[in-house]
Amino acid sequence: MSIARNEFEFKSLKLRENETIEARLASSYHMHLVNHNVPYHGSFTLTNQRIIFFSSLVTPYYQFIDFENIEFGMLRIKPENSTQDLIVSSHGEKHYFEFFHTTSLVSMITNLKNHIQIID
Repeated sequence: MSIARNEFEFKSLKLRENETIEARLASSYHMHLVNHNVPYHGSFTLTNQRIIFFSSLVTPYYQFIDFENIEFGMLRIKPENSTQDLIVSSHGEKHYFEFFHTTSLVSMITNLKNHIQIID
């Protein structure tokens, strides 16, 4: 799938009234199924109301997590491959996002801490 189509599908997403995008980074979302882990590579978007993950590698896939439903977030640094995991617990389910460590990530995490409790 081309990047242009990916951008078009993401931009066609309707934001809520008074919802604004605060940060957007490339990431992986790791969906845990019964016996294995399925990584989706896509875009992690932080708005002033929720987290949106979007991927369109095979078919469009969206994951929406409202801040009001998040119990906590946890950061885990993996120095062996310069990545950082963000684990978000919502309704008792854990969502795993993986990012390469960048200054944009540091800024996004700072913004996220304004909305939810992050355990470092």
